[in-house]
Amino acid sequence: MKTLFRWLALAAVVSFALGVAIPAQAGVLAPMLTLACEDNTLIVRWDAIFVLPGDTITVTVDGKVESSGVLAGTVEVGGTGLMTATLTVIGEFGAFSTTATRVCDPPGCFFDDGRVVRNECYTPAVPFCLEEGLQVYVPTETGEGELLFALSHEMIAAIGVPEGENVTLARQGDTILSRLTTGEFQLNAFDGEGNPFVLVWDGCPVTNVYQIKP
Repeated sequence: MKTLFRWLALAAVVSFALGVAIPAQAGVLAPMLTLACEDNTLIVRWDAIFVLPGDTITVTVDGKVESSGVLAGTVEVGGTGLMTATLTVIGEFGAFSTTATRVCDPPGCFFDDGRVVRNECYTPAVPFCLEEGLQVYVPTETGEGELLFALSHEMIAAIGVPEGENVTLARQGDTILSRLTTGEFQLNAFDGEGNPFVLVWDGCPVTNVYQIKP
């Protein structure tokens, strides 16, 4: 019986690490972490399903511990903009975690979360100037932001300001992030109706930003 218990525990840990659901007859399911936004509040729901006695379970939002030792539950955290929640289990087999992000739009669409454009409810691509570097997200149908590009400040400094012609820093499909010969950054994308979106800003931190209208 003890051996079976440890096999089930190991299966749960492996499923947590790989994001794979174990068949229901084994008595173990993959962990669940979902995010929702309501009234300037991030609602985090989780269910670790199966852990060993003594394992540590924590839920963090933007690096701050919001719950500890609770197998399944819900917490509400006030905030707007890009928010990240992480469910972590630490136990005999090591540490395993799953992470989800959500962009919570405030009334009036004013953001104070590091994004370059702070007063637009929607743009087809959303650049952020963060401590980790320059990141660009794209909106999704569920309201969660999908990370498209991520460049550290060290990477940008190594590239430097181009001379003679602009330099493409990252590209995926029609979304292009460039460094201009002026030292500014430019983001090109298209909205859902095929209209061009062009955004230029001076750097990180941002002191001057403008959108080029077609």
